[in-house]
Amino acid sequence: NLAALLQGLQGKQITHVDLSDNAFGPSGVPGFEEFLKKTPSIKVLKMINCGLGPFGTPELAKCLKEGNIQLDELYAGRNRMECVGFQAISEYIKEVGTLKKVELPQNFVKKEGMIALIDALKNNK
Repeated sequence: NLAALLQGLQGKQITHVDLSDNAFGPSGVPGFEEFLKKTPSIKVLKMINCGLGPFGTPELAKCLKEGNIQLDELYAGRNRMECVGFQAISEYIKEVGTLKKVELPQNFVKKEGMIALIDALKNNK
């Protein structure tokens, strides 16, 4: 399982993580929660088409914050984040302020979510 795989990697100097096209959905976030919290060296996170949805995306954002992960690049398209998820990930983006590249296409987002993202990106370097 995902948790077992990542357990051996947590705390290592890993800079790129690609979990794309693994349909673990929101219930899969706990499987990599400890990994994210204990691997602050991550700079590039790819989670495209993982089915996070509006419930898993806030959990992901929480893990990134708690792990003090200072991403340079975030790819999380095709996750059906909706506005709730977009707002949660936007809070992380605003707080971290290090992102240089963000790709979040095809997430069923509306005006409120886009406004939150634009506001968050204003604070990035």
